[in-house]
Amino acid sequence: MGSDNLVLAVGGMDQHIHLYAALGGTLNFEYATSLKGHENALTKLTAINANGELLLASASKDGYIRVWKVTPTNEVPNFQRSRYALFGDLSIYLESILIAHECSVTNLVWSTRLTRSPLTLVSTSTDCTVGVW
Repeated sequence: MGSDNLVLAVGGMDQHIHLYAALGGTLNFEYATSLKGHENALTKLTAINANGELLLASASKDGYIRVWKVTPTNEVPNFQRSRYALFGDLSIYLESILIAHECSVTNLVWSTRLTRSPLTLVSTSTDCTVGVW
């Protein structure tokens, strides 16, 4: 993505994730795109740069977790329908949908130390469950 470029993800009651980009080391954020898919208000967004891959996880009152991946546009899988142009030659697409909670997801956190897996996502829900992905 370039060390001088920044992305700001904002979510809320409208069920969408709005992405803003600041290019070239400035803090002048401009609207880039909106990610769609959740069916209720967003409750949490968390991102991680893991081995050069930028991943964004979103949680919602719909009980679902969506994992989005930022990648060069030419590397987006051809079958991928949920892809959005970000800026330059970068796109973001829906990598996966995690389903386990029966109620609103209340928290998400990426961990690189919790399990033997190199990257783990942990979620909590109002249904009193904890998901380890």
